[in-house]
Amino acid sequence: MTDRLQVGDLVRQKSNDSMWIVTKTELSVTSPQGYCVTLQQSTWMKCGRAGSRIDYPAYYRLVCRPESDNGDI
Repeated sequence: MTDRLQVGDLVRQKSNDSMWIVTKTELSVTSPQGYCVTLQQSTWMKCGRAGSRIDYPAYYRLVCRPESDNGDI
């Protein structure tokens, strides 16, 4: 992965094609990428419920990123 995942990104899990939304990023010395992401399953949006997880970003592929206020993608 060349781009760092950001809050709001829609990602696809590489192992089973399920869709997730990045809700938080944190530095992590155990992650090969140097950070971990907190994700919420895109079809189960109740925070803190069974549809959330903390994982390494290498297991996910960016699907789309919401546009910022200044038009950057």
